[in-house]
Amino acid sequence: MSESNNVLNSDNNFVNLINEFITEIIKQFVKTDSKEKIRQDIVNPLLNILFKELYPYICLLAILMIVTLILSVLSFIILIIIYLNHKK
Repeated sequence: MSESNNVLNSDNNFVNLINEFITEIIKQFVKTDSKEKIRQDIVNPLLNILFKELYPYICLLAILMIVTLILSVLSFIILIIIYLNHKK
C-alpha cells in the first residue's frame, strides 16, 4: 500500500510542477515586452515562411476558380442561346 501512495504522491508532485511551470509561462506571455518579442522573433518569421510556401498554391487556386467561373458563365450563355433557338 505504501508503494502505491508513493507513486500517487510522485504523480501529484509532477502535476503540481507542470502546473507551476505553465503558470509561469503564462505570466511571461502576458508581459508586453514578451508579446512584442514573440511577435517579432517567432510569429512574423513563421507567417512570412508560411506565405512564401503557400503563395504558389494560392495563385493556382485563384486561377482555377477564375477558369471555373468563366466556364460556368459560358455554359449558362450557351444554355440560354439553345433555349432561345429552340423556342423559335
